[in-house]
Amino acid sequence: MSSPLSRKTTRRSIRCRVSLLSHGALLLTLAICSSALGQTSKRSVRAGVLLVCSKGPERAQVRALAAHARASRLGAQTSRNPALIAQHADIVSGPVDRETIVGLQVPLVISGRGQVLERAADQRAREARFRSDDVLLEAALQFRELHARAMLAEARRVILHKQQIALDALTAAGDALARGGESARYDVARQQMETDSHRRELASAAAEARALAAELEGWLDAPYDLHLDVQELTRSQQPLPDRSGAHHPRLLALDAAARASELEERAARRRAVPEPEISGGYRRLQTDQAVAHGMQLNLSIPLTLFDNGSREAARFAAEALTERAVLASERRRITARSRAARARVNTLEAELRKTQNRDGTDAIRDGARRLYAAGEMSIGDLLAAFQAAESAELSQLDLRAQAAFARIELMGTLGTQLDAELDRACSGAVK
Repeated sequence: MSSPLSRKTTRRSIRCRVSLLSHGALLLTLAICSSALGQTSKRSVRAGVLLVCSKGPERAQVRALAAHARASRLGAQTSRNPALIAQHADIVSGPVDRETIVGLQVPLVISGRGQVLERAADQRAREARFRSDDVLLEAALQFRELHARAMLAEARRVILHKQQIALDALTAAGDALARGGESARYDVARQQMETDSHRRELASAAAEARALAAELEGWLDAPYDLHLDVQELTRSQQPLPDRSGAHHPRLLALDAAARASELEERAARRRAVPEPEISGGYRRLQTDQAVAHGMQLNLSIPLTLFDNGSREAARFAAEALTERAVLASERRRITARSRAARARVNTLEAELRKTQNRDGTDAIRDGARRLYAAGEMSIGDLLAAFQAAESAELSQLDLRAQAAFARIELMGTLGTQLDAELDRACSGAVK
């Protein structure tokens, strides 16, 4: 703290201190008005999320996953092709003896592998849909986090800018007092150092805010006017849903993948069931004495002694075990994180509700400025009061930031954005 100011009261000191009061109040009013004007932008986080989910590159991943699902279904529904049989035998020497056979060979599917593979393909389609939901959810939450960081950075810049205007007013008035011989040079130098240090902090905050705003525009590949409303970050239209992470699309995708692998294992084991082939056709036999016409039927039954599907079945069984193990681990992780995030959100938002009506920082600055103008406060005490007011605003902003990021984390663990419209927009349905 600086040493107390001299308490001599002269006409010049009164004029300087009154000038400080009026000049500081005017600049503070301009700062508040300029920050209010900055809040007239139109874009909100919902608008950005809708753009990300509808036009972002993640839609290409969704279409690719849907293509894989269609390929699985087509592969399961395709039957083995029949074969055309044509045979002709002619004896080169000796009596005339010719035989011609024309027919068709058709495989008989009796193992039921096709039906099992179709069910497995349905599960692969479910897996693709849930993975698509997870891809779009992750993209939406990444945008939400970036949007929150950009908004918080801009809000921090506004707070520091308002403080800087007040400090600049103190510096101007302090110079006037120093020229009048009523303020120690040490106090003026200390005040100038505080002002310059704060200006560098403001420049850093402004650079961070501009960088995050540019990153937002890069995400959308379009201009994006940030809607500066920090209360939007923690404003909830609906209470937190009483649900766990069991319906998370990532868990549902892993479960569908495990079911598909189990069905594919069952289909592979059914290759041990012989699938015969039957052929039939027209037969013409010509000899020296006559020409005979008739039908021919053949039945071929393979012996599944070596290639009986055991190798494929073992591979699919191992894949199913792996997917079940990953599912159990992921379920535990999501359950634990969702409980932690819910507890964090409830605690932080309860604290925000307690402190939302305690914003008296402008009154603290104004009161300190009046006391200093009246000669009842030193410059050190005045700067300390300004710092306390700024710290209170920044701590409130930090508390809101923690609550906002905790809510985003909760969305990620529950697998929902807590908004039915956004959940529909960010579904894995191909568009």
